[in-house]
Amino acid sequence: MTRKALSYDEIHQFQEYLTPHQIKRLERQHKKLDKQEQSTGVKTEKHHNERVQNIKAIVPLNDKQAHYLQCLQNCNQIFSYGSAGVGKTYLAISYCAQEFLKKNITKIILTRPNIGIGGKVPAALPGGVYEKMEATLAEPIQILKKILSPDGFEIALRHSEIEIVPFEYIRGRSFSNAIIIVNEAQNTTVDEMVSFVTRVGEDSKVILDGDLFQTDIKGLNGLQWAIDMVKSNPKLQEYTGIVEFTSEDIVRSGLCREWVFAIEKFYKKNNTPTYETIARK
Repeated sequence: MTRKALSYDEIHQFQEYLTPHQIKRLERQHKKLDKQEQSTGVKTEKHHNERVQNIKAIVPLNDKQAHYLQCLQNCNQIFSYGSAGVGKTYLAISYCAQEFLKKNITKIILTRPNIGIGGKVPAALPGGVYEKMEATLAEPIQILKKILSPDGFEIALRHSEIEIVPFEYIRGRSFSNAIIIVNEAQNTTVDEMVSFVTRVGEDSKVILDGDLFQTDIKGLNGLQWAIDMVKSNPKLQEYTGIVEFTSEDIVRSGLCREWVFAIEKFYKKNNTPTYETIARK
């Protein structure tokens, strides 16, 4: 199934930029797709039930992953940071997808800052918001499709039960009964993070992951600021889980692992911060 129309939320969000004719055309597309979904409603519900029955337990591969899963299950907000290849994205997205299938939440919001390597703004890509974000969030999207099924993912996306948007789009919004995953959170600014963390409702969960070693923000970035705030505030710690991954926690084998170890060795030799020294802050 391919995405043929803006979601209901997107039509409302961008209606000031659309002509009356475009709005009517998009509404007709939705009505047509709604009828198609209604005609296969029994099949869709049966498919959903089968997915729920076949949910496989998420098995941690080491103690740090086990701690991360406990935080995902028990905390309102979770910060995970560290080396590539430790399973940050896979565990977080798998947990969210399963919670969505079980109907413990009604919405998944997947986002990341719109900033590229070296702090450059990525070149404009064709398509709508989802199409623009699809390339930069390919891994979490693939995990969602694997667990929800491609059709289940597309239906949830069209009905705004799954939102995939740039981080800048969710500033100032309030969230209810949702899980919000902020990928590459080390590329948020402090001001952006302040605006974000103060808008999360009691019945929502926030997962922020990143690699403090690969930030493209000059000076203090939003993820580091938020972690420092939690570590210095006992009240915030009651709601928050912090998981500090190091190169020793890498579960991905082969070239990725060897590159991380080589980079660690290089920076230690040159007396610059490494994953381990950042995690110990």
